[in-house]
Amino acid sequence: MDLPLTTPALFFPAISVLLLAYTNRHAALSNRIRSLHSEYKSSGAASVSQQIQFLRKRVQLVKWMQLFGITSILLSVATILLLFLGLQMVAKIVFVLALITMVTSLSVSILEILRSLEVLDILLDERE
Repeated sequence: MDLPLTTPALFFPAISVLLLAYTNRHAALSNRIRSLHSEYKSSGAASVSQQIQFLRKRVQLVKWMQLFGITSILLSVATILLLFLGLQMVAKIVFVLALITMVTSLSVSILEILRSLEVLDILLDERE
């Protein structure tokens, strides 16, 4: 079975939107960490410190999500180049790697979402 040129090209719109969402998450987390850091400096509350620690872990996860997403798009570009060069078998292997890195990026995204729920639990516990 041949790999048509349009198959890796279909990745581009999806990955672009996904990377935009990842970047927005990173920006929101950064802003929240900055505001919590100011709050911690003024109050020294333990719950604020704990929230910052969870947010730090989430930022690390977002970094990995972005890294795997960008790697996926680079591998898709490499796949298209290999298809132009007529290297069908190598292109298939590289495209499989692109798919694996995208699945990895999405899996890390699931972990980041689960982490966000932990931070919400801290806030809810504090309210009670």
